[in-house]
Amino acid sequence: MTNEPDLTRVDLEWLIDTAILAHGFTPYKRDDYFHIETAWQVENYAGQYLVCFTHCYDLTYKTLAVKDTLLASWDDCFIDYKEWEKAGEPKGYVWGTNWANAYPGFSNNDNSTKAKEWTERLGKVMKELSVKTEIFELNFVHHDWTIKKLNSDTKLISQVLFPLKDKDDYEKTKTDAMIDSSVRVEELNNKNGFAVKPNKERNFIEKLKRKVFGN
Repeated sequence: MTNEPDLTRVDLEWLIDTAILAHGFTPYKRDDYFHIETAWQVENYAGQYLVCFTHCYDLTYKTLAVKDTLLASWDDCFIDYKEWEKAGEPKGYVWGTNWANAYPGFSNNDNSTKAKEWTERLGKVMKELSVKTEIFELNFVHHDWTIKKLNSDTKLISQVLFPLKDKDDYEKTKTDAMIDSSVRVEELNNKNGFAVKPNKERNFIEKLKRKVFGN
């Protein structure tokens, strides 16, 4: 790959509002990976990446969906987008969109008791990470992490987010958001300088994601 980006610049804060396409343990079972897609507005940086957290030994998962959403989304049609469409697009969370929005995203727990215990147990520096999306939260203890660019594909996330060019662009988008209630104003404040596209530009993604569960 030519003109490869300098990935030493990337820290966990960069991972906010990325699309998590897949995640899980590596085949050798020691590390936990995230396949993400980004719209980073830095030359040669936007695209898909493999983020790998090494020496992952303690992990918990929980859904962030409420009881009514889980029950409304119980049928198997919700795990296949085409089947969900055939079913008349019933209300609920469509698992079959096959991605999740990393918001608030990835963050280390600097005061983690678990990380301290694992550090003392192994004699290696261990950290506890929290990963939050609109639908699930993961917490796990790990040692370090790496990131590798896979390609420059942004066809998914480019339809969900658009870059804010400057402060004036932010203010205009904020005003539009106040008029268009489908855009949450707080989503304009993330550190990567992106805003969620207004409803008129993202009708299909509103249907696709159904972020406001049950609405």
